[in-house]
Formats: sequence, structure tokens, C-alpha cells
Amino acid sequence: VKTYIMTAEAYAFRNGPRSGTIFINDLRGVTIGHLFRPSVSSLRKGLKFLQEGSPLNVKEIHIMNTVPFFNMILSIVKPYLRSEMLNRIHFHPSNMDYAKFHEEFIPKSCLPSDYGGDLESIEELHKKQRDAFMEMRDYFLMEEQQANLKFDEFADDYNRARKIINNKKHDKK
Repeated sequence: VKTYIMTAEAYAFRNGPRSGTIFINDLRGVTIGHLFRPSVSSLRKGLKFLQEGSPLNVKEIHIMNTVPFFNMILSIVKPYLRSEMLNRIHFHPSNMDYAKFHEEFIPKSCLPSDYGGDLESIEELHKKQRDAFMEMRDYFLMEEQQANLKFDEFADDYNRARKIINNKKHDKK
């Protein structure tokens, strides 16, 4: 979830606002064990961010190389997806027709070679993204510190409020 947020922020920082962003998620290599890695709370927060807080306007989401147990994955995340977001998600099996995909959804000029596109491979694009993260390292560290400070302030306020409530309860007795 954190990597998605960082990617969205880095993209928006480098490219500015766009009218719509297309996300591609590849499930190649995903096993049933991956279902239990993120907590439900993390999934819920990540999907809330995607739908309400992302600096990128989600135009479409393409799930590539869907796996046989994908219905289990969908049943976990579906309660946290608004219907308009769910309608933007497209599922594609590993044996899909790329020519049809390019014609209906995303042109070859916008896709990595792994998906029959004209761009560099996913591995090369991934290296470039890691480099972009490193260039923005100070920004991400500062943002993390601010988030932790806000959480610490919230925790302090919460604990003060609990003490006041507990003191009032004891005063009434």
C-alpha cells in the first residue's frame, strides 16, 4: 500500500495533475499465500486512499494475469470499493489477446514490452521508478516524520482525553 502511495505521489510530483490515470496490476506469480499478507485494515486504508485521497484521478484499473483464486481476492476487497470504482476495473487472463487489448484499452505506445507494447520492459521501468524514489528520498522521509508527529499528537490528545474521562468517572463515585 505504501509503495502505491509513494508511486502516486512521485508521479504527480513529476508530471503534475492529469485528467485520468490507468493503473495496471499484474498478478503473475501471486499465490494464495499472498492473500493473507496485508491486513484487512491496510487494504481498507489503501483502497480508501485510492478512491478519495490519491493525487491521481483513477480512470481505469487493469488486473493482468488473473489467477484461479481471484474471486477470493475480489470478495475481500469488494466491500471497500465504491460501485463507480468497481466499474473501472477490468480483468484479463494470462492467455488474453494483446492485439484486442491494445485496440480496446491501452495502445501499444503506452505499454511495456512485457504486454506487447513499445516501451521498455517492466524491469527497466521498475529500475527507473526506484531511482525516482531515491531522488525523492528526503521528501518521503520528511513526510513520514510529519505523519508520525501527527500520530503522536493524536495519541497524546487521545490519552489526555481518556484521563479526563476516567477522572470524571472516579469523581462521580
